Amino acid sequence: MNDIDARIITAKNLIGSLGLAAGLLLGGGQSGHGLTLNIPNDYSTLNAAMDAASNGDTLLITDSGAYNEDLVISKQINLEASPGESPVIMGTGTSSSVLWTNNNSVGSRIGSLDGGQIIIDGAGSTNIGVVLGTNHDGEGLVTFENLLIRNPTAGNSIIYPSAAGNTTFKAVHLDAGNLCQFPIRLDFLGGKELTFEGCRLENAPDIGFFCGNPTGFGTVNIIDCDIKSEKRPFLIQPSSGAFTFDIERSWIRNSDTSQSWQTFSLRGDETNLHIIDSVIESKGPGSAFFFFMGYGNVNVQIDHCDIIADTGAFGFQPAPDRSFDIMACNILTGSDSFTGSTAASDLFTTDYNNVPGGYGVLTQGANDIVPGLIPNYIDSAAGDFRYSTPSLLEGDSSGFPIGSYQLFDLMISPTATPTVTPTLDPNITPTPTSLYSPQDQSYIDAFHQVFPKLPTPLTYEQYIVQGSVLRFTGSTLTDYIGRMQNDQYLPFNFGGWMEGFNVMYLETGDLTYVRENIRLIRAILNYRDDVRGIPLFDGNIEPVWGEEIYSTFGREYFAVDDGSVIYPMLWFLEIAQGHPEVLAELDDGEFDSMLAMINETLEFHAAQYVEGPGTDEGHFIFLRTDLTAFVGEPQPVNWMSSIGRAYWLSWKLSGNTEFRDIALGFANYAKNRISLATDGAYYWGYWLPINAVTKDPVPRNTIRGLPGYDWIEDIAHAALTFSFWVFMANDGQVFDEIDMQRFVKTVELGFARLDNGVVFPDVIGNRIVSLINRVPGMTYFMNLTPYDSEVYDRMSEFYFNYWPSAGPREGALIYQYGANSTGNETPTSTNTVTLTATPTATPTVTATPTATSTATATPSASHTHTSTPSPSATPTFTEVPSPTVPPNPLFDFSLRWRNGASPAYSNDLLDLILDLKASE
Repeated sequence: MNDIDARIITAKNLIGSLGLAAGLLLGGGQSGHGLTLNIPNDYSTLNAAMDAASNGDTLLITDSGAYNEDLVISKQINLEASPGESPVIMGTGTSSSVLWTNNNSVGSRIGSLDGGQIIIDGAGSTNIGVVLGTNHDGEGLVTFENLLIRNPTAGNSIIYPSAAGNTTFKAVHLDAGNLCQFPIRLDFLGGKELTFEGCRLENAPDIGFFCGNPTGFGTVNIIDCDIKSEKRPFLIQPSSGAFTFDIERSWIRNSDTSQSWQTFSLRGDETNLHIIDSVIESKGPGSAFFFFMGYGNVNVQIDHCDIIADTGAFGFQPAPDRSFDIMACNILTGSDSFTGSTAASDLFTTDYNNVPGGYGVLTQGANDIVPGLIPNYIDSAAGDFRYSTPSLLEGDSSGFPIGSYQLFDLMISPTATPTVTPTLDPNITPTPTSLYSPQDQSYIDAFHQVFPKLPTPLTYEQYIVQGSVLRFTGSTLTDYIGRMQNDQYLPFNFGGWMEGFNVMYLETGDLTYVRENIRLIRAILNYRDDVRGIPLFDGNIEPVWGEEIYSTFGREYFAVDDGSVIYPMLWFLEIAQGHPEVLAELDDGEFDSMLAMINETLEFHAAQYVEGPGTDEGHFIFLRTDLTAFVGEPQPVNWMSSIGRAYWLSWKLSGNTEFRDIALGFANYAKNRISLATDGAYYWGYWLPINAVTKDPVPRNTIRGLPGYDWIEDIAHAALTFSFWVFMANDGQVFDEIDMQRFVKTVELGFARLDNGVVFPDVIGNRIVSLINRVPGMTYFMNLTPYDSEVYDRMSEFYFNYWPSAGPREGALIYQYGANSTGNETPTSTNTVTLTATPTATPTVTATPTATSTATATPSASHTHTSTPSPSATPTFTEVPSPTVPPNPLFDFSLRWRNGASPAYSNDLLDLILDLKASE
């Protein structure tokens, strides 16, 4: 948030700079025509002063104390703080709001631009449904100035204009605290007007501006504001009557890449959306603007804006009577900019736009820039406006930089240009004599801004000391177990911890890793929903590790998360089975009880598995989920891979043939749906296609996933996907050495095709700079090292040059393969499990530690196991504590959108393969 902090206007920054006369704003002391009541000197409480006040009086808070009161503004007054003071009005929790206005408050001003900042604090009380409520419905205005509103609770709102009077917010900072689902609720705006000037909304985990009630309609003005919501900054959901949004000189964006969120999600009839001189950003697979089916009478006017999206800019579903005027905009997208299905009645005007990503369902405007032909363009209608493809706009129609904040004619320049594209830093100059293509060099420059290169690369010996897995044991592990038990750290984040401990024990024989793993496994098993008695969104209590942050209705379960939890546990039990000293660390009967609990989770998820569509194939589908539109549909491939490994490993431990068949069925399903490119590498999409694909080589720019959702999988999630495939190959099942050599080429010709540790963010190697932060999650491809040591060399080069603080999984794998990488050694893959043979243990969940003793030979416990990444949508990716990289539990769960997408930059020098690595 540091970049945002630099852009936000606080009242203290404005004191003296605005040059406004105190009398104009009715400042401290004698107000325009009333008295000044001092708090706490004259009145010890706000309510006492309110009771004594008359219309026109000023209530002046002269200290920075905390006032534990619920305050109703019941008169026409001014409430201010003395300059330099920051008093806190903190709700008691006995009222539904901290501060509330009623009809008698019309004409009031709460806060002052030339006074101190008043803080309105929800105190985290679940009884406070709205931190600031506006319950006035007269024609007059209530103004809020220079406030910090904070500490709402989950599911509640910060601002809820329940009676819909006209309200203005100036220089107000709204902090949703990563809890408040609907910070600004418009359900009962009732045709009135809300105005936000110079305001900031941050830490909104879901929706910024939300209307979910058919009675909601009115006008919302947003001027010089900074609006950020993790998922959807704007969601107008019902057929709610006429809503008008007028937006000027503002920066509006989302940041969560886990699903198909949109910056503007419009599902209301009679919506008018007018945006000028602004920056709109959209992360992940969703488009920046999405217009839902059936909701018409929409008018959209966008002029002199930057629209930056990882995928598309506009997504359409058919609806009647809509018009779209998109003028003089820089539209930078990772795929076609306009997707979906338009209606015959739609009217489109596009003129003087720069759309390098392609027009998709629209026709290029008559005066729009032809990508590649006009690298710089001066807008003839506003000469200050220039494109510098593919850079952001350098000026808007008023001559100021896009994304600047102007408040009352004061120009406040941001310290950095708001952008998803780090290539724009003017301090980074491409190497004049670069041996790379211009496109690759541009990506390299962007990469170096996200990952500054260490002055001196670390050696293997330095890295394994700095990235020691031991630092995640002891008090660090105790601290993070405590966070989990306090619902502050998700269990699946511990997947990397357990896997790192497993690797390090096998590499070093140090029982410290065993004992810490046992401590962690016990804590995680005791945290499971059924052990704690916590129901899912449908009221059922199940043997899963549910969570609420990725669900719209309540607590949900996910195969990808549970797989990330139980696979490393099963791997630990496999190690214990083959190492008596490890087994001795467990309590009597604990091996069996752990395996029984793990298999309960697998039995539950087995209901999501269906056979087909091909012979000996099977896959996992969405089932019993609040995502009702997806019920019966295949899950993303990394979800299925995460839990697929667990089924195979549990079969080996318990002899459950149902689990064996599930693992084999999905392995066949996956192998039949990854594509072989003409360069000899395997590539695939985030969602696998329904039907099997040919294994005849095809140009890699033609490779797609599921039609309509066909983006290529980023390497963080692709690593999780691949981990199951290499796991099966090492056990001689479905995937073989030829397949592994093709995956080696995925690394060497795809995402790690350059030298000096520069890595591309998806498996094909597309130059999608907005996904650069996914790079650290590629670690699991390192399990290809036994097939080709060059894989370790290329991947470790990134960590040694750019990522000095490893998590437990990364540190363990670098420790393992850095020590063992001595040549192109191919693992023995002839230890094929004879599937007609049944382990002597009966197929129950109460297997003994020797359950697999009569199965045919399988690799020993020290063979290469791949690990499950904790999926993430955040820039830092790694889920482990680190001095420089905070944990982040988010994962990519991509929702579908209406039309197929072309991967970004797919036509740029597809066959160019550079191998400039210096010999070592």
